[in-house]
Amino acid sequence: MIHGLDAEKKAARATLRALWRALTPESLASLSDQICERLSQTPDWANARSVMLYAAMPGEIDTSALAQRALESGKIVGVPRTDWSGGALHPVRITDWKLADAGVRSPERASLPVPHEAAAPISPSSLDLVIVPGLGFDASGNRLGRGAGFYDRFLLENSLGAKSVGLVPSRMILQRIPAGAMDSPVSTIVSESGLIRAAASRGNGGRDSAGAS
Repeated sequence: MIHGLDAEKKAARATLRALWRALTPESLASLSDQICERLSQTPDWANARSVMLYAAMPGEIDTSALAQRALESGKIVGVPRTDWSGGALHPVRITDWKLADAGVRSPERASLPVPHEAAAPISPSSLDLVIVPGLGFDASGNRLGRGAGFYDRFLLENSLGAKSVGLVPSRMILQRIPAGAMDSPVSTIVSESGLIRAAASRGNGGRDSAGAS
């Protein structure tokens, strides 16, 4: 039987997955464009020299246009390589976005993008910005992922100097996301409606008046 925090997370995931499934492909594409455009207009993005993005799985905000913009502007672009045996993410550099999902996918995880085998490692300490997917977030930056914990471990274990940014439709920003000591919050949430500076939000909601609408 599942108790406590695990039960809360299971219920929240069910709610959020239903919201994601309700999005049409056209709506998801439009939201992806709006959210990535909002992020690209922030000082955090402008000032970042090295960013880690993710190649989207089905039902996630598509970052491909953002990645292309980063590459064209001369930013170092990384994507996570998933080490399932070690339970860790390792950022690798991508010089062409097509290489972000040019590796051999595992039959057991056929929907998970795999970067090209030749992509070179990037030191996590060199990253300025880490873009994090999630099923949902709350205004304190708490994030609910798919349950494997890779991003939580990556953000907690690497003592990152990078800012972490969650991309999500505003309808997936819940009043409260259940979170424990091993769940790492993000510093900023970007939706089509605006920005939430989560690191400053413990207790006041933290919505960025310059980015919210």
